[in-house]
Amino acid sequence: MDYLEFEEHVKRADALAEKNFSRYKFKLRLFALLGYLVIIGMITIVAVTISGLGALAYLSPALLILLLKKKLIFVLIPMIWVMVRSLWVKLEAPKGYEMTRDRFPEVFKELDALSKELDSLKIHTVLLTPEMNAAVLQTPRLGLLGWQKNTLFLGLELMLSLTSDQVRGVVAHELGHLSGNHSKFSGRIYRIRESWARLMNGLLEQDNVGARIMAKFFSWYAPRFSAYSFPLARNNEYEADAMAASLTNNQAIADALINVHVVAPYLEEHYWQTYFKRADTKPSPDVLPWAGLHDFLKTNRDPKLQEHLDQAILVNTDMSDTHPSLKDRLRALKVPANLPKTTDENAAKIWLAEEYLKVINEFDNEWFEHNADAWKERYEYVTKSTTALFDFRSREVDELNEEDLWQRAQLEGEFGAQKEAIKLLMQYRARKPESEEAAYLLACYLMADKDDKCLALFEQALSSPELAYNACANAFQFLTEAGKPDEAEKWRSRAENADQALQEADAERERLNPGDTLEKVDLNHETVQAVIAKLKESDKIKKAWIAKKAVKHHPEIPAIAIAVVGKGFALSEDSLQKALAEELADFSLWIIPKSGDYKPLAKSIIKAGEQVI
Repeated sequence: MDYLEFEEHVKRADALAEKNFSRYKFKLRLFALLGYLVIIGMITIVAVTISGLGALAYLSPALLILLLKKKLIFVLIPMIWVMVRSLWVKLEAPKGYEMTRDRFPEVFKELDALSKELDSLKIHTVLLTPEMNAAVLQTPRLGLLGWQKNTLFLGLELMLSLTSDQVRGVVAHELGHLSGNHSKFSGRIYRIRESWARLMNGLLEQDNVGARIMAKFFSWYAPRFSAYSFPLARNNEYEADAMAASLTNNQAIADALINVHVVAPYLEEHYWQTYFKRADTKPSPDVLPWAGLHDFLKTNRDPKLQEHLDQAILVNTDMSDTHPSLKDRLRALKVPANLPKTTDENAAKIWLAEEYLKVINEFDNEWFEHNADAWKERYEYVTKSTTALFDFRSREVDELNEEDLWQRAQLEGEFGAQKEAIKLLMQYRARKPESEEAAYLLACYLMADKDDKCLALFEQALSSPELAYNACANAFQFLTEAGKPDEAEKWRSRAENADQALQEADAERERLNPGDTLEKVDLNHETVQAVIAKLKESDKIKKAWIAKKAVKHHPEIPAIAIAVVGKGFALSEDSLQKALAEELADFSLWIIPKSGDYKPLAKSIIKAGEQVI
C-alpha cells in the first residue's frame, strides 16, 4: 500500500469515527478479529491434522500403512511442519544497556509507582539507549501465538536533557499505552496495530513456505488495519498525555514535549555535529562524547532554542505519524508554547544516582570501541581531501576535465567556501546539465542561502531514485521555514511516496525466492561486467552462471543472481556463499551454490541465465 492509498483509508476511517464513533469501533473490532481468526485458523488446521493422524494410527492401522506405502504420509508431515514454522515468527530481541533493580533502584522505584497508579501491564525489561526518546515495545515470545514481553526504553540523552518531573511524565505517557485506567478497547487496539506491523516484518524475514503465505495475508492486512485504526491510535496519544499530566502536572508534560522537540535538534546541530567535526583536525578524540555532553548541558542554552521552538510550532498534524503535532498536543494540555526554564538537576543524576558517572563512562567506552576506527578514517580522509583541494586550487578551472571539476566542487563545498562551490557547480552544470547529483548538491547550497531557486533543482533531482526522498524532504523544510505550509504539504506528500517507493525497491532486492521471475542479463552492462570480472578473479569458483531477477522498481539497475560450483571439497555451501559475498561486497546480488538445499534455485538461474565461467 502506498502513502496515497494509506491516506485515503485513514480519511475514510476518520470520517466514520467523527460521524458515528460507535459504528467505527464496531467495524474496527471486527477488523481486529479478522487477524486473530486467520491465526486461530492456522492453529486449528495444524491441531486437526496432527490429531487426525494420531486417530488414524489408533483406529485404522491398515489405512495408516496404506498412506505409508503410497508415501502420502511423507507429504502430510512436511505440510504440518511448514504450518507450525509459520506460527513461530522470530523477532530480533530489543538491544540496549540493561538496567537491573539492584543497580538502579531509583529507576525502578519511579517505574513501580507509575505502573501502580496507571494499572499498566508489567514491564519485563528496562533498557538504557543513547537516544533523546523513551518508548515501550512489545515482543511476542511465541510469534503469532503471542505471550508479549514488554520492554521500556529510556534514552540517556533524554535523561541528561530533562528534569526528573519531565522524564517521569514521558515514562508515564509510554506506560499509558499499556494502562488499564482508560478505554481498554482503545489501549488494546493501539497495541495490536503495533504488533501486526512487527509480525508482518518478522514473517517477511522467515525463509519457509508457510511464513511466506502468512506474510502475503499480513502484507495486505497489517497496513489496512493500521490505517483504519489510525484515528483511535492518534486519540490514544492524547489520552496518554492526559494520564501522564494527571500523575505529574500539565506544565511538566508540556515542558517535556517542548524539550524533546526542541533540544534534540539543538543538540544535533550545536553539540553532536560540532563534536564529530573534531575528527577533521584530531586523529583521536580528546574528550569522549557522553562526558562531553554531560559538561555541555551544564552551560546555558543558546537563544537559538527559541528558533527551533518557533519552527516546531509551525508543523501541522498529518498522517505520517500517529503522534499529533507539538502545537496540537500543547493545545490539548492548555499550556502555551514557551521554552522551559533551565536547571542543573537533570533526571539522569537523580534516577541513576550513584551509577550516574559510571554509566556515562561505560557508554563512552562502548562508543569508542565502535567508533575509533571511523574517527581515524575521517581524519585521514580530511587530510587527503584538503591536500587534493590545495592541488586543484593551483590549477585553472578551465584546465579541469568534468570529473576533476566535479571533485573540486564537492571538496570546496565540504572544506572550502560555499560561494566558490556554488560557482563551480554552475560551471559543471553548464557542461553536464542532466546531472541529478549536481542539481541536488547545488540545491542544498542554495537552500542554505534561502534562495528559492533551489526548488527547481530539487525537482530535477527527483529523477534519481536515491535522491528523490531527500530532495522532497529538503524542499518541504525550505517551504515550511519560508512560511508556505500549503506548498510544503505537497512536497511532504511527495516525500512519503518517494520513501514508499524506496522501501519497496529495497524489499524486492532483499531476497531471492523460488517463485521469482529470472531473466537473461545484459552482459555488456557496466555493473554486470564488473561482477563477472570479480567472479573470474576468485580462486573458489569452478563454474558460474549469471541471470537477473525481474524487478518492478528501477529495472535499469540489475538485481543479479549467480549460480556457482565451487572448486574442490574444502568449502561447504554456506562457507562458499560467505566467502564469495565478502569478495563481491561492492555489489548487491545473490550467490547460490549449485548443490544441496539451493539446487532448485540454482537450476532456475542456470536455465534463465548464461554461463560466464
